[in-house]
Amino acid sequence: MTTILLIKSADNQRFITEVFESIVDTGEDVHLLQLPSAPDFDSSLQETISMSDCDVSYKIHTLPKEDTATNLIEFAIEINADRICLGILNRTSAGKAQVDELMQSLLLHQQLSGNLTFGEQIMSLEALEYETRPSTV
Repeated sequence: MTTILLIKSADNQRFITEVFESIVDTGEDVHLLQLPSAPDFDSSLQETISMSDCDVSYKIHTLPKEDTATNLIEFAIEINADRICLGILNRTSAGKAQVDELMQSLLLHQQLSGNLTFGEQIMSLEALEYETRPSTV
């Protein structure tokens, strides 16, 4: 299994903790994508991961551009990701998770399909399937 976590800020520790404690499996490859506008979080991330008992391989990447669905899907296809996790940033007054613009774009993207699940701090698009377009060259 391969999981992508999109990290929008260093304040996402609860989100990161939930992913490493309840989503990823031992031996899984995890790719953490940091936005170019987000401050470097490598040291706090290593501390958070070491506190969880999950033995995973992880790499930190910085997206070359802002978090557009197209950039994220291109990366997901490149690494053949099985799952994309995003933090829940807002909730309604009734406590329901609000799906942000990026997740809406992922859900509506023609090249990607999967199952949307919600955790306490995260929303995850799982069992990803990709529709690759034929080359126009």
